[in-house]
Amino acid sequence: MGRRIASLLVVGMLVPACKFPGFSTPFAVVTVNAQLRGSQVVPAVGTPVTSTSATLTIDGNRTSIAYSVSYTGSGTITAVEVRLGVAGTNGPLLFTLATGPFANPLTGTLTESALNFVPSEGIFFFSQAIDRILAGETYVLVRTDVDSTGEMRGQLGAATLASAVLTGAQVTPAPVAGPGTGTFTATFDSEQATITTTLTFSGLTNPITAAHIHFGAAGAAPGPALFDLSLVAFTSPLVVILTSSDFNSDPSVPTFADAVDALLTGRLYVDIHAAPEEIRGQIGPARARAGRQRLHRFRGSRPQRHADRSAAAPDPRRPDAQLRRSLHGGSRIDRAAPLRRGRPRRERRGPPRSDPAPGAAHPVAAAVDPDLPGLRRHAAEGQDVSRRPLRQFPGRRDPRPAPPHPLRPGTEQTGCFVPGHALD
Repeated sequence: MGRRIASLLVVGMLVPACKFPGFSTPFAVVTVNAQLRGSQVVPAVGTPVTSTSATLTIDGNRTSIAYSVSYTGSGTITAVEVRLGVAGTNGPLLFTLATGPFANPLTGTLTESALNFVPSEGIFFFSQAIDRILAGETYVLVRTDVDSTGEMRGQLGAATLASAVLTGAQVTPAPVAGPGTGTFTATFDSEQATITTTLTFSGLTNPITAAHIHFGAAGAAPGPALFDLSLVAFTSPLVVILTSSDFNSDPSVPTFADAVDALLTGRLYVDIHAAPEEIRGQIGPARARAGRQRLHRFRGSRPQRHADRSAAAPDPRRPDAQLRRSLHGGSRIDRAAPLRRGRPRRERRGPPRSDPAPGAAHPVAAAVDPDLPGLRRHAAEGQDVSRRPLRQFPGRRDPRPAPPHPLRPGTEQTGCFVPGHALD
């Protein structure tokens, strides 16, 4: 008892301590940034390049999101929204930050009451929306009277771009024939200040001399090199972390933010030089979403896979065919039964189960292996083995009346458990 009281006292002392900094923040405070451009809108619009940006700060308790948006554009704002979607794709609304013009910067705090639930994408709770923001699967969209579908857009946080596949056939102006291939992936940090790249290759027979990230669309002529991944020979894989100090400015891409925008919109490519061989691959704007499954927590949210189940007879081999035992001991298909996942229940084989007639052999005793020594000996002696208690089935209720109690003659027990003796 003394130990329990001491434990309760310790817990009582720790609970008030949770109010101090460090105890009530199970997660680190995370800041995610986005540089908004018209080129990131899907489809892209010709909005002039501006300094429009957005910043979201997620608190350590994951219960609120502070935001700040600065806008310099040509139109009058009609809405500022946070939407669900990876780079290069459009998605549903999560939060509304503004519904009209505002004075720079636009600031505020989002809580669960501001969340627009998206059951089709598994967004039921505020924490799930935060997880998608941290995964780089959301973006900020600015709507104006100039373009109601979106004048500017910026992908938030640690976006992951689709892997680039490098081949000699993509080299311009003259494709290179050869067995060389490669892959390239790029991932931003939450503030989009660093880019982690991974480059792999195989099949190149000549020594590698360099690898770069260039500006240029797929199939276009070679463009300027914005980042030098390596200027010397290297082995696979090559992992490089790029920052603004590694950026090579060019009139077509003057700033590091413009390079980030070009990565998010699929306007950069990577190449490996191994003269006379060369392989090239376009860096995709969107991340592949393989493996993600939608959640269906409410009735009616599961998509209807079959238009009419009653139009055709159900197949007993399918997992949605529920087999139920009928009153006569056989089996039938009950289409009104709820769906059961997995294999269907097996049909009962053999004669229907019924109580034995007086003096007849018990069906359970008849099912016992006749090669058991005791049962075989008693049967050879002409004894009624069906009246023997069966120790092979412990806990089964015997439907027959029990014999008189040996210590109290004249008394009988009905419907009780018979302790039983060994058959031999």
